[in-house]
Amino acid sequence: MVIPILYPTAIPFPPIADLLIATATTSVTINGLDGKAHGGYDFEIYFRNDTATATAYAMYANNDTTATNYTRQELRARGVDIAIGGSTTDAFLIGTPLEPGNTYKATGSIGISSDGRLISTHMFGLIAAQQFSLCTWSKNTVVTDLTSIIITSTVVNGIGVNSRFRLWRKI
Repeated sequence: MVIPILYPTAIPFPPIADLLIATATTSVTINGLDGKAHGGYDFEIYFRNDTATATAYAMYANNDTTATNYTRQELRARGVDIAIGGSTTDAFLIGTPLEPGNTYKATGSIGISSDGRLISTHMFGLIAAQQFSLCTWSKNTVVTDLTSIIITSTVVNGIGVNSRFRLWRKI
């Protein structure tokens, strides 16, 4: 018996945010979200680092930029090496900084769990380093909604020109 694998041919909603970075910046904010009404969000992010320094990227929710209010877990494959890591005191989306001149692609989703925790699961790909990461990110405190997302770089202007942030509602 052959069981067909069906892939969606289109995303049912247009993106509610589609930001293409024209000038390098240190942070990007998406306001006006209603995560509860929208059932969470799917996202696609391209990070481009045009600085001379490796940078990491953090994600904050609801204007809470206190890094210790977040947790990250990660399974990373780089070349032939596999590593597991994480932190209970940072909001980084991925544990590996992006080297100068490179690009990450991240796809994933973010939403509110049944116990009121904000959780994101996402995948990162870095072609130049042959790296693939599966990550979870969560807010350590209970929330009633997701109203904003802030993405920041640890390096000034670490979100380079042509970085892109796209966000779709789930319902």
